[in-house]
Amino acid sequence: MINPLQNSAKIILITCFFIMSGCGAEADDGPQGETGLVGEAGPQGETGAQGETGPQGIQGVQGPIGATGIQGETGLQGDTGPQGATGPQGQIGIQGATGVQGNTGAQGIQGEKGDTGASSLWLSPSDLMLQDSQTWVSKTKVFMNGYKEVIKIEKETTKSAANVSALVPLPKGWDEATSVTMTTYYAISEPNGDLLIDQGANGFKVGELIGSWSYSPRPLTPAGDANTLYSLVTDITSKISPQDELLSIAFKRYMLEGGSPQGDDSNLGDVYVIAIKLEAEI
Repeated sequence: MINPLQNSAKIILITCFFIMSGCGAEADDGPQGETGLVGEAGPQGETGAQGETGPQGIQGVQGPIGATGIQGETGLQGDTGPQGATGPQGQIGIQGATGVQGNTGAQGIQGEKGDTGASSLWLSPSDLMLQDSQTWVSKTKVFMNGYKEVIKIEKETTKSAANVSALVPLPKGWDEATSVTMTTYYAISEPNGDLLIDQGANGFKVGELIGSWSYSPRPLTPAGDANTLYSLVTDITSKISPQDELLSIAFKRYMLEGGSPQGDDSNLGDVYVIAIKLEAEI
């Protein structure tokens, strides 16, 4: 630290030096002396210690917040007025007595039953039966503007007859039909002479012995043209009785010469049985 008294002494000495140099006779100015070296700067004195900062004063106490004013009281809700009384419900009237039910009217007269149309069954050659002993009767195909399946009955003058037959279950109501007919459709191979052909039927009940068919006498039939469709129609209504359930039918060609009072079958060709139809009017 620099002593201020030492600095003052130096100043005084320097001052006296200059005064003494100026006293006495005035001499010529001598050459100017060299500028002396600048003395080293003295060390800087230490900085004095900074005084301590005084303590901060105590913050004043914050004043109290003013009290919130008292909220006024909510007014009381008014009373709900009383609901008006519901008027009394009127009495339900007494239900009247149920009237007496009237008499049921008489049922109208039932109308007459309408006519029922004809009912029919068809039998093809595959449905028909042959007798094994009659080798001159066969199922085959013949050419009649194209091949047709037929039952062929060959002309055999030494034999009495040739039969084609079938057993047919009767449809419901046929046992009480007003009429039943049997129609055999046939053709011939030779257009000459006459044919002695016939057909018959018999109905049978369950529990009844199955027998043969019966024929009605029939006159000779003209042979007609070859490969032309003809039909033989027979009424078999009398052959069916109530409660019959099975019908036996047959078509016959009688060929034995001199064996029939109706005459002889003089046609030299074959007879082709094409189909048989049974038809009932109920």
